Amino acid sequence: MMESGELPDWLAEIRDRQLSEQARQQPQWRPQRIVDDLQQPVSPQPAQESEAGPKDELEGLREQLIQASEEYYAQAEKGPFYKAILDLPPAQRFVLALMLFLNVAICGCLALLVTGRVALP
Repeated sequence: MMESGELPDWLAEIRDRQLSEQARQQPQWRPQRIVDDLQQPVSPQPAQESEAGPKDELEGLREQLIQASEEYYAQAEKGPFYKAILDLPPAQRFVLALMLFLNVAICGCLALLVTGRVALP
């Protein structure tokens, strides 16, 4: 009999095989390459001060804000929401009215069923 902490031979072989495969798959660590990279001189790059500094960035933000406010006020000047419905052709208005009627009728019937005022046969 085996002790509780001991693995069977076949399980130990599988574990050893997996560990050896993992060791082969892992990339080889090269500490010398890291040391070489760290020892290379770093050439400082000059800070590029361009004319397009914070002034231009703020100017761009201001222009975006102006455009957004113009779009908002253009939408507000369109008029009431029902004007778009009144501008539809009569056939489309009829379809919208029919859909609204059916929606109200179905919701009302469901409300009656849920409250128990009406029972299904």
